[in-house]
Amino acid sequence: MNDLRYASRQLRKNPGFTAVAVLTLALGIGANAAVFGVVKSVLLDALPYADADRLVRLYGSYRDRPQERGPLSAGTIKDITDRQRSFEKLSAFQDFASEAVYGGNDRPQTVKTAWVEPGFFQTLGVSAARGRTFSQDDTTSGLAPLSGGQLSPDTARVLVVSHAAWQRLFAGDPNAVGRDVPINGILRKIIGVLPRDFVAPMGQADIYFAFDLGPVRAHAIAGRRSSWLGFIARLKPGVTHETAQRELAAIGAELARQYPESNGNLELATMPLRDAMLGDTRTPLLVLMASAGLVLFIACANLAGALLTQTLTRRKEFAVRAALGAGSGRLIRQLLTESAVLALAGGVTGLLLAALLLAFLRGLALPALPAYADLSLDAGAVLVTAVLALGTGFAFGLAPALSIGRADPQATLRDESRSATESRHSRRLRGALASGQMALCISLLAGAGLLARSLWTMTSAPLGFEANGVLTAFIQLPPRDYPTPEARARFYQQFLERLRTLPGVEAVANGTSIPTAVRSRMPFTIDGAPWPGTEAPLVLFASVSDDYFRTLGIPIRKGRTFDAQDHAGTPAVVVISESMARRYWPGGEALGARIRIGPTLMEVVGIVGDVRNDPARRDAEPMAYSLTRQNPWPIASFLLRAPGEPMALVRSVERELSAMDAGLPVDLPMTLNEVVGEKLASRRLPVFLMGAFGAVALLLASVGVYAMFASMAAEREREFGVRLALGSRPRAIAGLVLRQGAL
Repeated sequence: MNDLRYASRQLRKNPGFTAVAVLTLALGIGANAAVFGVVKSVLLDALPYADADRLVRLYGSYRDRPQERGPLSAGTIKDITDRQRSFEKLSAFQDFASEAVYGGNDRPQTVKTAWVEPGFFQTLGVSAARGRTFSQDDTTSGLAPLSGGQLSPDTARVLVVSHAAWQRLFAGDPNAVGRDVPINGILRKIIGVLPRDFVAPMGQADIYFAFDLGPVRAHAIAGRRSSWLGFIARLKPGVTHETAQRELAAIGAELARQYPESNGNLELATMPLRDAMLGDTRTPLLVLMASAGLVLFIACANLAGALLTQTLTRRKEFAVRAALGAGSGRLIRQLLTESAVLALAGGVTGLLLAALLLAFLRGLALPALPAYADLSLDAGAVLVTAVLALGTGFAFGLAPALSIGRADPQATLRDESRSATESRHSRRLRGALASGQMALCISLLAGAGLLARSLWTMTSAPLGFEANGVLTAFIQLPPRDYPTPEARARFYQQFLERLRTLPGVEAVANGTSIPTAVRSRMPFTIDGAPWPGTEAPLVLFASVSDDYFRTLGIPIRKGRTFDAQDHAGTPAVVVISESMARRYWPGGEALGARIRIGPTLMEVVGIVGDVRNDPARRDAEPMAYSLTRQNPWPIASFLLRAPGEPMALVRSVERELSAMDAGLPVDLPMTLNEVVGEKLASRRLPVFLMGAFGAVALLLASVGVYAMFASMAAEREREFGVRLALGSRPRAIAGLVLRQGAL
């Protein structure tokens, strides 16, 4: 206690030094606490499932593209289920969340829906917080979500809601279970509410429906040629992931021999569910953790140098205490206590900074992290921060404390100079600390610069379309109200005509998806030229309207795009990208060719410029476009080009939609630039944080170097006075100090 009281009194005597030291530590500890809080949530904390380490996700990958993992077909999933011996439970689900309309004409809302097999929640080991989850009697045909209601009607009558949707849509009403609610114009019963912390492998969803894959497997084309399903499994007790992987690879080889047309190029693989949900975020998080550690190391080096200077100014105090009987161990303990007090104060301040940093980064970081990530400091993160603070105090206080232990008290008391005389060892140590700070700072800044250059290359490379001045929005047509392709096509055409009349609108188009967000990949074959002994290649696929290419500024390279002569009663036509033409036709001469995408035979009437669907990739994937009038889906994206601020059109779009159907909401209105920005969110976060860490490191290193120069100058004050008396000029003395500092 005496040491603590004396340490507190010493720090209060030097408020300027104490404030700078605490702030320096707070920056280093705060950066580490914030990053560790994220790393702990994403990489260390248990997933919200029972025995989560036994959960795996099953993927398909192509032999010529093994790095790309994808969903599976219903037929492949059935074969795996029948032949495997490593898993005790397996369940399929739609690989992505889709949209639906909740409510009636008064206040319709768009909600995220997910389709799963009835055993999905049992496989994950999750029970309902209220009510129950699905049973086999709750299913409807899986052809409904696969085709958007075109191959089979949506007859789901029960649903399970997420906890967030229960709070948002039903105000947390405990009597919501058992209530009938309208989804896509159909009354369906709520049978359960999921736990608060539940996160689905396909991402967050509001409402869950159960499907039966039997009708999908029986379908001639969808059974094996449509890969749209995610697949999770729970390992049997005692079965390792490696054993399951070997078994699945063997099953994949059997299916390739048995079904060469659909599975000939397909390999099967497993991955721990955490790794599957992590995606590509593990490495950036570890790099950020290392960068934050370097910032803390710089802070420690900075304070070690500052405390060495402080120790030199107090050398006579320690010599007197030694002469009065204090041993070197007692003096070292006192200095380490002072360092610990500084470290704890810096740790508390660092926790506050970390909480502020996480709150500031929430909007930037969440899109780049797995859905289960929690950007907060829990008790574990606080405990680790406390240990880190104490360890930091020991690290930066050790060198000054040991320097006191090596000092000669008698020589110090005989020294009549008012200023401290620094030993050569101490001077070299402080120089090494300062140079180490600068080296680490330069490393951080170089890493941030490389990441920034990479991001600049991605964002500055041509996307293949003009994103400026374009508003995007989605509309979901309920299958009950728009059951036929003709009804959907008629609605889209009338809505496009209304949007064209809005003041300031230059061009309007719609499609099944928007650039950089195309998820559909379809196999295709060239009529009369089957692929030799391998599965048909996949290409990106979207249905678009006549003015889609003009609205987005996508250039026409050859032929034409869609126009009024193309409609539901004429032969199907398709427009393909340059990269698709170059890859699959000699010399890119694809005009007039007939290709089959799914069951439909189409004629290639035009070739357009490439569009980069993934802005993080330099090359553009091959892509095909069909016409919405010939292939109208229940969900459509609308694009409006206008000068000025595109978001100013949102109210007008909502008014026109309400005039046609008051029960339809406008979903996700945003600019196309914002859509592209979201695709790069996972790249921006490391660049931002590395740049911030580099800036903090530069600030700390600059303070450390300044402190070293100031101490050197103060130490040699008498020498400089003698030099000036002998005729030396101030400029020469300044140069001497700078040369010594540079060395």
